[in-house]
Amino acid sequence: MASITTAMCTTFKAELLQGEHNLQGTFTATGTATSGSKNLTALSSIANISPGLLVSDSGGSVPANTYTSKLISTSSVGVDTAATGTTGSDTFTFKGDSVAFALIKQGYTGTYGAANVNYSDITGNSDEASGTGYTTGGYVWAAGAMITPAYSGTGAYTQPSTNPSWTGATLDVQGGMLYNSTKLGKAICVESFGGEQKVTGGTLTLLLPTNGVGTSLLQIN
Repeated sequence: MASITTAMCTTFKAELLQGEHNLQGTFTATGTATSGSKNLTALSSIANISPGLLVSDSGGSVPANTYTSKLISTSSVGVDTAATGTTGSDTFTFKGDSVAFALIKQGYTGTYGAANVNYSDITGNSDEASGTGYTTGGYVWAAGAMITPAYSGTGAYTQPSTNPSWTGATLDVQGGMLYNSTKLGKAICVESFGGEQKVTGGTLTLLLPTNGVGTSLLQIN
């Protein structure tokens, strides 16, 4: 029976333990890149740095699509591509994965909830929304657009930093899926809108909850 149930996807929980997702926000640290080396050294801080972060730098020594690969010390990290130049004092920008939110149409035929594993679950059932103002794949946040994960008490939490919105839209939808667009569409969670949501030649905005323990879109207790 077709249904949409608000739930964090079970595979996402397992993939977190496997290191598949990096939902870090955007942050910077100063340090040194050395031509031919895959190490960034003399970093002002490695707080929040972990493997899988997209790296760029103000000096242009880090090639495009370079990612962190390991922590070496309290002031140095490894990356997967060697620097093309040497900078004595540089500002490095680190960003987590890009995520997206795809809308599920009114009149869907599939079942959506904790058991979903990928954005392709929606397209495979021909259940993605379509209409003016909507692009296949849904609303895509840039890399590093998640709020840096935090914790309070026994809960850790995060969510995208801005509300997804479609302007000049004509849409008829009942829910959607948050998925990791950097990691081949791996499903994160499914959200039910509690009924039909319809807009004709207007703006559809999904209002994210307050980011905090007990309220965030994504929370692990």
